[in-house]
Amino acid sequence: EDLTSNHTWFILSNSIITIYRNASFYSSQSTKIISTSTNSTLILSSTIYGPYTLTVDLQGTIQNYSSITFLPYQSGDFGLNATWLGGLLPTLDRCSPTDGGCVLIIPAGFKVTRYNNQSTINAVDVHIYGFFEISSSESYMFYYSMTFYIYNGGTFQDSTQNGFRFHINTSIIVYTGGTFITRTTNAIYSYKEKNVTISSLKLNKTNITGPYKISIDINGNIDDNGSLFTSKATTTTTTTTLTVSTNDTLTCYTCIDCDEPFNSNNVATVTVPANQGYYCRKSSILTVIDRDVSQWCVQDNVNGNGLWCCQSNFCNHAKSMTSTSFLIYPLVLILTLIFLIE
Repeated sequence: EDLTSNHTWFILSNSIITIYRNASFYSSQSTKIISTSTNSTLILSSTIYGPYTLTVDLQGTIQNYSSITFLPYQSGDFGLNATWLGGLLPTLDRCSPTDGGCVLIIPAGFKVTRYNNQSTINAVDVHIYGFFEISSSESYMFYYSMTFYIYNGGTFQDSTQNGFRFHINTSIIVYTGGTFITRTTNAIYSYKEKNVTISSLKLNKTNITGPYKISIDINGNIDDNGSLFTSKATTTTTTTTLTVSTNDTLTCYTCIDCDEPFNSNNVATVTVPANQGYYCRKSSILTVIDRDVSQWCVQDNVNGNGLWCCQSNFCNHAKSMTSTSFLIYPLVLILTLIFLIE
């Protein structure tokens, strides 16, 4: 709760304020946030429910997100606190996927490398505008479903010896100008139970540029979206047939860099069980709009860029979306407030 008399906070560079799920911030009136290095301001509403993150970076720029979000303070080792804004790396206790997970953003001009023997990456969404590298003396296993977004100028590099092992319901989305780099000897594997491979994908090229998407469905099948690009990748899959009635399904549009205004003609759709926590999603980053389906969705909207969530058939068709399932928690439980000074 903001109990200051003038409801004005001066925040130093390299600071982060995090409000976790089931927690909230309250003030009797709007609170003004002022960056001490640039005098830029942000007005907070009188009540904010988590998840929510406010950051002030090295340049004094203020940003806020409707998610638990981590950004690097400088290029460096993924496993060092000093690499991350506020001096906090995204450890499991700070970024638990079982509690909704968090978002990692690698800005342009930053290089972050995850080296051997470090803990797993706990994010749910990773947005790469800079350079993100994963190194390992063997294969690297991701313990949770994730989505990697590689934007124009961004690079995601697989520097492991044997490739990536992805949990089911994971995607790598490479936009125009983005690059995914791997080794000729490496493969992509899918799994649900640890150490039990469902499918594998061997790529014939090491530098993959967008638009390109590799996706793993809930059954572990790997799709290289050959209709979107030319690829000679080979995939070995194990297919599971799931039968559900029409009334128990959710159907969503799915496309990368969708036409705007949206035209549903010839756009692929995906049908999933309606009772297993799936969302139709629409994301917008600058001029790029995507639509898909996922079991994870945290609604986020910053100046028209963000992620929208809904749970009715074809609901991610709309130009603007109102969530039918985004939960706001009314109970004030805990406020995690972190000020770390450069």
